Amino acid sequence: MLKTTDAVLVWIIRCIGLFLIFNFSACATGSGENRNINQYKEKVVIPKYNPNDRSHVLITPSNGKWNRYVLNDPNKKHFYVTPGKYPIKINLTRSGTKESRRTLSLYNGNDTHPAALPMNQVADVRFYFNGASYWTVDRMANFNETLFGSMVFLKKAAHNIINRIYIKNYSFGIIIHPFCHYNTIQNSYLDHMTHAGRMADNVGIALANNRVKGTRTEGTKIINNDIRNANDGIQLVVSSNTTDVQYPNTIIDSNRIWMDGDIYTNGDYSVNGYNRSGKYMIGENAMDLKTGSNDPAKPVIVTNNIIWGYQRVDKTGGGFFSGGAGTAVVLHYGVYNIKINDNIIADSQRALAISALEKSIPYSAKNLEFKNNILYNLNTINPTDDPTYACFIYNSSNIDVENNTFVDIPTNSGGSGSFFRFQKTINSTFAKNLVINSYGTSTKESNSVKNNYFYSSTQRLNGSNERYYNNADTAKMGNYTFMYERFKANKKYKTFKGVVSTEKSPHYKKAGSQIKQSVYTSKSLLVDISLSSIMLFNIL
Repeated sequence: MLKTTDAVLVWIIRCIGLFLIFNFSACATGSGENRNINQYKEKVVIPKYNPNDRSHVLITPSNGKWNRYVLNDPNKKHFYVTPGKYPIKINLTRSGTKESRRTLSLYNGNDTHPAALPMNQVADVRFYFNGASYWTVDRMANFNETLFGSMVFLKKAAHNIINRIYIKNYSFGIIIHPFCHYNTIQNSYLDHMTHAGRMADNVGIALANNRVKGTRTEGTKIINNDIRNANDGIQLVVSSNTTDVQYPNTIIDSNRIWMDGDIYTNGDYSVNGYNRSGKYMIGENAMDLKTGSNDPAKPVIVTNNIIWGYQRVDKTGGGFFSGGAGTAVVLHYGVYNIKINDNIIADSQRALAISALEKSIPYSAKNLEFKNNILYNLNTINPTDDPTYACFIYNSSNIDVENNTFVDIPTNSGGSGSFFRFQKTINSTFAKNLVINSYGTSTKESNSVKNNYFYSSTQRLNGSNERYYNNADTAKMGNYTFMYERFKANKKYKTFKGVVSTEKSPHYKKAGSQIKQSVYTSKSLLVDISLSSIMLFNIL
């Protein structure tokens, strides 16, 4: 039996162990000062199935209740779908209310995300919100190789919550049509668009305008999703012959969007197909933002996303691949009032491109924040044949580029690529940025350039109050480790090296991103702490 003093000591040690668990767990995916994914998340409440409640409906593949008459019955409200394949597409037309939402959820005896379940435990369904509002949909799945959307919002469907959806091997993911306001897609995994879908220039999550001038969709939230190998991950759509399309109050936050070896090629797809180690890809962008908001009080917000894996496009693949530069985030056709802050863009050919060549558009972008982002390992996959700019801002006005971190962005062999460039851009700022092992930049206009830090880097910005260090190690940078494929049973981890400022950095709290260094750098560390805690519990 333990003595009182021993018991107290063990209790103290156990508390320390628990403290470490909670703190290391909180940092397991890396943490930044603004990385609060709960800020925008919608609360999901699914009532427990009650067979005696007439508003509850249990649906199985064989009981015939997966039909529009049941799902739109005004006397039914909560639908529980057992695993199986449901080949009929349902149009949801009946709405709930703000106080009494209708629900549709997986009913399989657990609360696991469908991406982490075997195929025989998920419900493979297709349904469209055809004017239906105030639905909450949780843990549905769709494996859709048709050319139609897996899930579509139309006819002013609004205030719907899509939570923990798993869409795999799809052609077109989620489409939100004009005037479908305040819909949320969160905690979901869009896992690999088909080759046919990418060749058709399809999108993972699209806010569409249907080629109609003057359309508007407000308040869409795309929160905490994983999007893998989509032709375009997220697109705010504007047809090239259409203007005055607005997406105010759109929030794109805490998503992981990436390309990987399943869509890489050697640049000769038409002859040799895919190659996992290739330097080209068949696809376009993580985000294609063709417009923003005409209301400064209701900007488009793009925050806390992590994006990687975008390489130069293999043009032998055909399709509608625009540009082909391997750009992670593209803005064009006139994008106003947008905040792109606190993101990480890495392992890609180009991070950001803002341009519009249409004479009818006065500015490619205006009133844009690009702050506190980390840009890492850009322009390295195809440096010899792509004289690109890692960040290129063309024909724009009122662009604030501040407190960003640029790491490991070389010029190409001809010296014509660079880590950043303003061109035909006015009334803009490049200030308090951190640049490490990155080369070549310029602005020909009289924009404000000041208080930047350069470590083993060059610049041609003619700025004021700049700091220069010859050795990159002087910057004292830390690593950033994060989790992706977060909803599958076997999660994956990735580390970006030397991208986070530390308290020892000469520029600390003076320049560069304030995203914090991740404490968790190995899975074994958290396991060891957990095991120690279990041992302490056993002692007590």
